[in-house]
Amino acid sequence: MKRFFKKIFLEEEKSDWLFIIILILFYIVMQLTFPYFLSVVMSTSMQHESFSCEKYLKYNITCEDIASWPYQNGINQGDVVIIIPVNPYKDIKVGDVILYRGLDGKDILHRVIKIVNESNKLYFVVMGDNNPGPIPFQKEDKMEPERIIGKAIIRIPYLGIPKVLLVKFINYTTK
Repeated sequence: MKRFFKKIFLEEEKSDWLFIIILILFYIVMQLTFPYFLSVVMSTSMQHESFSCEKYLKYNITCEDIASWPYQNGINQGDVVIIIPVNPYKDIKVGDVILYRGLDGKDILHRVIKIVNESNKLYFVVMGDNNPGPIPFQKEDKMEPERIIGKAIIRIPYLGIPKVLLVKFINYTTK
């Protein structure tokens, strides 16, 4: 075993191997402590070419507001999104992209379009950028903070395409 590690950590290659091992260990620790850290986007609900302000006007959101939002060009199916845990009562604002637990048990990545304080109870209104409005059967028009898993902070384009293709293949072959 000792010889094996000596071979791996030759002086000229030591830093490269150490970097790879540290990166793998970091990934494992993050997945064990927060399994949603790296999430592959499986739907097209956040995918779009351009951002239309019109559907947001009824939520008192202007084009200027939208200009300051993250991911204005959307999040595509197959993108990997880094999610961090947040306190929904303090750390989420209109325009943020969040991961939440759907009523059907599936995780959904959508944008917060309104925050409502009703009788001292906080609710969020969310929807996918590519959706015409909040999804009623998911109660996206009155979502409890307890359903929020985390907030998207980084998008890595198309890194999750292999998972999307694998899931589509499995679904196709098991029909």
